[in-house]
Amino acid sequence: QVNSISAIYITGNSNQSFVVAIVLPNLNVFDVKTLKENENEVKTEILKEINQVGIKNGLRLFEIPKAIDFDWEVIEANEAEVRWTPNNERLTGNNKLNRSFFKNHFKKAIQAMYVQWHEKLNYTQNAIKQIIGDKTNIEWNSTDMNGGEEEEDYVLVDSLTTIRIASILKQEFNLKEDIPLELVSKANIHHIAQFIEEGSNHSDTTNSSTSTSTNKTTLKTLQNIIVQDLDLDPSMLSNLKQQQQQQLNATPLNYSNEELKDNNHNVLLTGATGFLGAHLLHELLSKDEKNIVYCIVRVSPNSSSSVEERIEESLKRYKLDMKSGFKDRIKVIQGDLRKKNFGIEENQYKDLTRVRWD
Repeated sequence: QVNSISAIYITGNSNQSFVVAIVLPNLNVFDVKTLKENENEVKTEILKEINQVGIKNGLRLFEIPKAIDFDWEVIEANEAEVRWTPNNERLTGNNKLNRSFFKNHFKKAIQAMYVQWHEKLNYTQNAIKQIIGDKTNIEWNSTDMNGGEEEEDYVLVDSLTTIRIASILKQEFNLKEDIPLELVSKANIHHIAQFIEEGSNHSDTTNSSTSTSTNKTTLKTLQNIIVQDLDLDPSMLSNLKQQQQQQLNATPLNYSNEELKDNNHNVLLTGATGFLGAHLLHELLSKDEKNIVYCIVRVSPNSSSSVEERIEESLKRYKLDMKSGFKDRIKVIQGDLRKKNFGIEENQYKDLTRVRWD
């Protein structure tokens, strides 16, 4: 039961991904003067309640109206009781919704709701682009700038930028809920805008128990995003944690300054295609022109680029200059950290074991 309305007609369109509704507000909750003077605010309140009731009763989000309009003819008819009846054609003789009447009589209003929704969504998408562009200097994919449902309007973002964008958008749009990190990591602007527009209507339904569940899900999602960014397999996490603890418990090695000076300038680097690895690579090459960086890179099934090209693409993505001489000092090795000897060919692996590492 939605207390703020007396009746509702919900309709959809096979070309749209959501439904809209014509509603008759409950005049015991909102008087006619309030409806006229604060129409948009009242619609927002009603939508919130519809969302709350819908979610509570197990409806999926696409089954809950995203936009509503009022039946002003009945509201202003000055009848003794404001309701839908067979006399005003809203109901059939059997007191069921006269769907044929609603479909024809409110055709323009229904079309207008879809148009207004998409205009609002486009406005939000453009606002997202402007905000993130100003705050992070991210360049959008030039071939997909429309942000429509059919086109993927996206950018490539790493795990740290994912967290930063989610935080920025929550603050700028004054959201009560965190934006799901999986949406931001894919950086599909249409889906992020949809969440912002839809999420504000049902955020009040969140309670302490669901918040705890959401936090756990968010942490798990963040972990998965970081693992992907580092180009690691999730099954390696437990091993990495054990190794990290062993290193923390181990007695640190003490090198004298002379020993450090004598070290060769060879560095072995993993994760060079991610945010942190790309910056480390650039830093190592920039700090000392003698440094030679060996990068172990896994072949990506989702990319047609070679491992060498992926390194260059990563540096370019994070606006790190490929300075003169850098390319000659990057030794890219095709491998996989999940496999024995990092998945490197036997002869090449033996050569690497002979290298004196910095």
